[in-house]
Amino acid sequence: MLAYVAVVFFAVTVLLKETHPPGRRSILSPQQVVRNYRLLMGHWRFVATIILLSLVYLPAFLFNMVAPFLIESVLGHTAITSGHMALFVGAAWFGGNLTNRFMGRISLQRKSAWALWWSLGVAGVMIGLGSAGVLNLCAIVIPAVLIVMPLSVLFPPYMAHCLGSFKHIAASVNAATFAGIYVLLSAVTYIETHLHATTLIPLGITYAVLVLVSLVLYYGWLRKPWVDLQV
Repeated sequence: MLAYVAVVFFAVTVLLKETHPPGRRSILSPQQVVRNYRLLMGHWRFVATIILLSLVYLPAFLFNMVAPFLIESVLGHTAITSGHMALFVGAAWFGGNLTNRFMGRISLQRKSAWALWWSLGVAGVMIGLGSAGVLNLCAIVIPAVLIVMPLSVLFPPYMAHCLGSFKHIAASVNAATFAGIYVLLSAVTYIETHLHATTLIPLGITYAVLVLVSLVLYYGWLRKPWVDLQV
């Protein structure tokens, strides 16, 4: 991986030609990079949006980590079945992204409130099913689909806000956004490696906690429209 990064960095810095007009070019220097990231990390709304993006993506990510254990080790199905279930969840993510394209007239505030509260309700139902001892493919996959699809509706607009908020340092914004998402995903992945689930309850509680934190972020920092802010 390090060799790959080194080759790409060499190709970009040496072989790739600059396409910006001379008057719009900026000098790449460590001091400027530090100033850019300091500006981004000091913007509370930008940081909160990165965390929210990570949280809405995590249910689909966690399904691929925890669900195979339930499907294969607990229920006794094959890895092929587990792969098919992961495909359904992936299709739900794609379907949510696609649905967002047809919801342009609905405000982001309404979409956010609806998706988050709906997902919290589904997570509660999942916990209830686990408490009742229910464990089958439908009980694992259907709640995950019903959580992942509405949350994936939120990913494109919030990502667009992140990437468009500091147009004069777009490269730094792009790097900071995806680096922040990957760091948070890695941290939660490490925590989930210690989760040995034999019922729906741990997965349902994890979903509920992720959505609750998302609700806190939304109502605490992200409910106000972006157009009303100076960025």
